[in-house]
Amino acid sequence: MTSMEDVDSTAVGAAVAAVKTGESLNYKEMRAVAQEIFILERKSRRIRAFGLICSSLVLGSLVLLGAMALLYQGMKETEVQDDGHSNLVLTKKGSQDIIATTQSLEDLDGSDLVDYARTGSDTNGEPDGEWTLSDAKLSRIRTISWREDDTTYIHHVASIVRYNGKDTRVELKTKALHMIRIWDDTADDATGAADNFAIEIKTWNPTTNSYSAWTEVNADGDEDGGRGRVLVNLRRSKMDDPIRPINYKDYF
Repeated sequence: MTSMEDVDSTAVGAAVAAVKTGESLNYKEMRAVAQEIFILERKSRRIRAFGLICSSLVLGSLVLLGAMALLYQGMKETEVQDDGHSNLVLTKKGSQDIIATTQSLEDLDGSDLVDYARTGSDTNGEPDGEWTLSDAKLSRIRTISWREDDTTYIHHVASIVRYNGKDTRVELKTKALHMIRIWDDTADDATGAADNFAIEIKTWNPTTNSYSAWTEVNADGDEDGGRGRVLVNLRRSKMDDPIRPINYKDYF
């Protein structure tokens, strides 16, 4: 039994001539025509497959070139700088604007959230001025942490609100639903003396669905003017100088 490729190609010519003259085709001629159609279809499929592969390669190359161009453009517009505090940060070239990276973070003392410049007076004659930490920076607070009784506490901040006026304070809600507040100053419960930047927490109990009573954090922190009780971490947007140098030994 012969395959389609074994049919004599002469029969194809005879079949074409028969069609032109209007004659009928015999079995061999019909088989030759069928073989020719089969071969042409196979070549057509191979050409389509080759064209598809070439198109895919061209498209992939264009995408790769585009990605490389964007990467090169990004490299031209950015640079790595030392912020002067042993930290390398990625910034827009020729500016102090930080591009978000895992290193673009800043640590502050908790008192900086509620502290303000005493450059003027309010309507009651009390010292008043601009916040030490702007509202924009306040919104970038990530965590608040401290060490007490040989235990380190780290809370991730979910929301934060700052109140001005007589009871100046900052209230934070953590992702675990605990509540933390930092006061400008308050009276010491034991002595009645001023307790600058006192910090309190009430913890959420998911079992009983209730809060504990307010408890002061690092109550002895008033010995150093209220600073050094808690450490706050926030995202940085510019390479500006920190509000004040942080000594981690004061916290941990």
